[in-house]
Amino acid sequence: MNARKLWAISGRMVAGILVAGIVAVLLVFASAPISKSKVLEAVYLSPKVITNQATEITDSTVTLNGELESLGEGEYAAVYWEWGASEVFDKETSPQVMTSPGTFSFHLSGLKPATEYFFRANAANINRAFGETLTFTTIK
Repeated sequence: MNARKLWAISGRMVAGILVAGIVAVLLVFASAPISKSKVLEAVYLSPKVITNQATEITDSTVTLNGELESLGEGEYAAVYWEWGASEVFDKETSPQVMTSPGTFSFHLSGLKPATEYFFRANAANINRAFGETLTFTTIK
């Protein structure tokens, strides 16, 4: 047998061994329980947060209200607000750490009179969750 034929046979054998190895690895991962899936784990770990209506609106202050419905898989969640004069939220409040579901609020001051503001609640632990974007308008 010449060297060229021997090399072609050897190359096919190596390719066959590599394919068999890849199939074996895939079978091991495919047999892992689905609960270990990183995609499902990431979705499951997310906290759930709700943006509620703003209250106590004056010409320069407001109280933002929200509810942390679930911590997800975490033992705590940091809740905070994004807000600004457009939906491109350019401001954030300081986070508050919550160890159980419940309501939370934040009092903003220094706002401009007769101005529409956008806001939404956020919760973060391993993942980050957003509430619905709502608006309020300060009075004149």
